[in-house]
Amino acid sequence: VASLARSRRHTIQLATYLGMAIALAVLKLIPPLLKLRGNLVLDEPRTYTLAIPLVLIFFAVFGLRAAFQIPTELDANWVFRLAQPTVRDAVRASRWLILILGVLPISLVWLPVTLTMWPTHAAIGSTLFDVTIGLLLTELALSNWTKIPFASAHEPATETLKSKAAWYVTALLMYQFIVPEIQIRALRSWRTPLMQVAILTIIVVALRVWRSHTLRRRTPTFDVATSDTTTLNLSEALS
Repeated sequence: VASLARSRRHTIQLATYLGMAIALAVLKLIPPLLKLRGNLVLDEPRTYTLAIPLVLIFFAVFGLRAAFQIPTELDANWVFRLAQPTVRDAVRASRWLILILGVLPISLVWLPVTLTMWPTHAAIGSTLFDVTIGLLLTELALSNWTKIPFASAHEPATETLKSKAAWYVTALLMYQFIVPEIQIRALRSWRTPLMQVAILTIIVVALRVWRSHTLRRRTPTFDVATSDTTTLNLSEALS
């Protein structure tokens, strides 16, 4: 928390993700307002209102994950090099930070807002769904995580961004359109949201068990992996 608050670089990055989240959340509310004889319905769950916390959680998870990759002071990571934590410790710390700073605050704010407008079962069911799907998104975001938050070197890779851009866009579209449709159909009764929460919880537990087994022998990553050979090219005759 101190690293995020004191570092201007981290603050700007989080503000960028927050700005994108707010922009997309507002865009979800514009189509109902532009419809002929239409109005913005807030007294009952609709897909455009259910998508708001989902979009905010999506950008909070990946925004915090991106901030963790940027070191606060790279020369100070000798402490972690001297007494290296395990990768499971790094994943556990990153998970707790994302939940405490991203998923839970959004869900806790969303709950009283919906309780004042929606039926009680719809508000509670929506909040529980947001928390569990935020847990699932956190596990997926940390699937290949091997870095110590704020203490590992980071070099933005253009090719990596290009290869993963399609996955990010697909996941965001699902959070904006498909997941709200599934959620609004489930909110018609008490049982269906509880079943969805139970299924998502089982998936989260399964992912944690699988990751705990696969990351058992891996070591934390402190430096940027470079595979290219660097040459000085001091003389044109040698090139």
